[in-house]
Order: sequence, then C-alpha cells, then structure tokens
Amino acid sequence: MLPVERTDEFAHYIRRRSGTGDGPAPADVILPPQVDVMALLKQLGDLRDAGVLTDDEFNTKKRELLARI
Repeated sequence: MLPVERTDEFAHYIRRRSGTGDGPAPADVILPPQVDVMALLKQLGDLRDAGVLTDDEFNTKKRELLARI
C-alpha cells in the first residue's frame, strides 16, 4: 500500500507518464525510499532506553510514525 503522503506524488507521476499531465514524461522518476517504521520505532526505543529521549519525546514520535502505516 502506498503511504498517504506519497499519493499526490504517485498521481502526478501517472498523469505525466500517461501524457495527461503538464509537460513531457521524465525518463526516470526518483521516488524517496520507503521508511521502515518498525526499524525506526526500535531505534527510538533504544534512544529512550539509553536516556537520550524522554518518554514524552518517544511517545510523540511513536504516534507520528504509527500514523504513517
């Protein structure tokens, strides 16, 4: 499933490739790499356990990351 924040980018890509968009279709489109949410959550947990992040900081970022999936 395509992340919500990339749907507009994908729609624009399809329009351009199909010739219904503005301007010529690019030869290659570079999309940003997929984010591994589970790996980021583990890293955040490690930072919290090491005392780098507070519980509040961890929980805030955790909510942001979980909203992506």
